[in-house]
Amino acid sequence: MITIDAGVFDSIVEHGKPPATDLVAEFRGERAGGATFRQIGDKYGVSHERVRQVLGAAGITYDRNHTATIRKDRTAAGITEWLAGNGPVPAGVLCEEFGITSQRLSELVAHHGVPRNLIMSGAGRTGSTFTAAGFAAAVGGAWARLKEEVPSATGLSVGSYDRVRLPGDPSPALITARMPWRDVCAAAGVPCGAGRGNYTVKWTDDELLGWIGRYAGSTPGRVTFDGYDKWRRAQDGAPSGALVRTRLRRNGYPTWASMVAAGARGDTV
Repeated sequence: MITIDAGVFDSIVEHGKPPATDLVAEFRGERAGGATFRQIGDKYGVSHERVRQVLGAAGITYDRNHTATIRKDRTAAGITEWLAGNGPVPAGVLCEEFGITSQRLSELVAHHGVPRNLIMSGAGRTGSTFTAAGFAAAVGGAWARLKEEVPSATGLSVGSYDRVRLPGDPSPALITARMPWRDVCAAAGVPCGAGRGNYTVKWTDDELLGWIGRYAGSTPGRVTFDGYDKWRRAQDGAPSGALVRTRLRRNGYPTWASMVAAGARGDTV
């Protein structure tokens, strides 16, 4: 049996912070291996409820199928970290993502340091509804990313748009419920494609991680998304930050920080 000082657990539960010894990771590993809360508690010399509390304080809960769900950190620090990896996004999208009101978001920006420059006011939304101009802007941006990734692309299909759209962009289902796809493409000045748009991509996911790894290895200090985008402009053939982030988010890397860590380790997808 591994004995852990009870004061450590009390501090975790009281302050909602993971332990310095990374017990959260150990507990998650035990759960992934099939251990129950009671079995983990017996191993570490605490009650099964204390194990549940520690994981809960770290934002991790389990459903009936023992599948872990990581709750988003709604503090100013948590929202700021998420914006660093996913922003800029419309304010309405950010509120929906974290389940907070627009008034609460305003308070976090005004008094708690959430960066205003990563939150778009309006940006295609009126209240919680995207406008036609917002649809066109999102489609135009998606076309530029698709051409960077797949130079041979001749048109933007619904499927291709869905694959390269950014966090906060309207879904293709929302767009096509409001207006025909060909009309929004015409408004954006983008050639309309048909089908799912199954092109051969210019970079594999492993190559995208490799570019992040090279940037991380050549950059002292903090490795930021904006810093990558500036760095890649001096590199021959480097993908844009928007492309890297969009592709890797869809392949198991939810934040910029997780992409940087994977690239620095030399992970493969």
